[in-house]
Amino acid sequence: MIHFLLVNCLSKKLVTKVIKEIPSEYETAFSECSSSQNNLYDYSTAKVDPEVITITSGSKFCVYGNIMTASDKNFIATTKYPYQDTDNTWKFNDEQQTTTNPLFILTKYPAKLAEPYNFNHHPITMFQCADNSQECKIQVAYIQPSYYVLQETEYMKLNTGVRVRVTTKSSGEKTLYTGMVASPSIIGYIDVVQVFGPQKHNFHYKKQNDNAELTVAPFGNTDPLEGDLDPSNNLLVSISKKDALSPAQATITYKLAEDPANDDFFFPEIDVTVSTQGGVFTKDNADTAFPYNFDPSTPTPVPEPTEEPTPVPEPKEQPSEAPTEQPSEAPTPVPEPTEQPSEAPTPVPEPTDKPTPEPTEKPVPDPTNAPVPEPTKEPVPDPDAQKKGLTKKQKAVIGGIVGLAVVAIIIIVVVIFIVKKKRAESTAILTDKLIEVV
Repeated sequence: MIHFLLVNCLSKKLVTKVIKEIPSEYETAFSECSSSQNNLYDYSTAKVDPEVITITSGSKFCVYGNIMTASDKNFIATTKYPYQDTDNTWKFNDEQQTTTNPLFILTKYPAKLAEPYNFNHHPITMFQCADNSQECKIQVAYIQPSYYVLQETEYMKLNTGVRVRVTTKSSGEKTLYTGMVASPSIIGYIDVVQVFGPQKHNFHYKKQNDNAELTVAPFGNTDPLEGDLDPSNNLLVSISKKDALSPAQATITYKLAEDPANDDFFFPEIDVTVSTQGGVFTKDNADTAFPYNFDPSTPTPVPEPTEEPTPVPEPKEQPSEAPTEQPSEAPTPVPEPTEQPSEAPTPVPEPTDKPTPEPTEKPVPDPTNAPVPEPTKEPVPDPDAQKKGLTKKQKAVIGGIVGLAVVAIIIIVVVIFIVKKKRAESTAILTDKLIEVV
């Protein structure tokens, strides 16, 4: 449910520039940075194009938001994360993390959140050149937050997921998914892809069907099922759907256009999935797995081929035992081979001669006839006594048990009927709520 609202909110952010007052907690997080000093930058809302900020020797600047960074020289980033005080306000304290040449500085989302798409408590980072005696340039880009949180309502538990993938490669193809699943809890998910480059790309999109909708910045929404986009250095695209209960997907293909490269492009070549946990990441650990697998075709083929080869050797081992059954004619004399080598000491097999003379003609029934008659002869008198007991006392007991079984079956049927009815009512309520929100 929440991810549909997120798509609408995200779509508005992509095509409109929000001008707002900087919250006071960011103004006071670092004494070296403030709006009055003209060195505090807001990257908490969507921006398609990155920005290059020049730091003169000995100076600093600060950025708050979910960002990607790089530089033409080594640089140092000092990051503070807000915390929620006992009065439910968000504040900064003296705790900070210093990193050399970070790539991602990401917002930390709580595990449970009522409105993740409205969460606006981001880290703030102070930047400076590693060598304060020299000037350096730092490139900063807005990154759509990636998260996977749980929302609990009166009617359902909903896991809301936004997967964000970032690439700086010159060409490639990305498939975007959106949908809902209900096993064991409800999961609503959408896909976001961001492309950055030093020169313009040619973009081509293709929707799976009419249910898919693409919101593309800086171009807005796309109506046809397939088409080309205007060349652009950078792109931010998200997918949504018209039918809330049906999945949708689309594909974005991109390649370099004939256009001169921009010298002020410092991002390394990456193709990564952004972490949902938040924190500071370098190029070495920037790529992280998303908690939910969007592609329905991925999990199924992986276990199937591994399960098929495992049973193949097992039946092969069993037929290998079959050929040993031919020499099993020798094991049939296993009681006899002791007799053959013991033909000289004939007194030993004489007690075994009584079962063997008749079955020796048929080697197969020998092992079965020998053990079977001995146990069956002993319990013969037992069933006679049992039959006499059944006719007198146990008939009444059996009748009572049968009656109780019938009553139990009736109760189970009634319980199953009630449970199914309640589940149907819950499903109807859930569907109504989803339709109302969408």
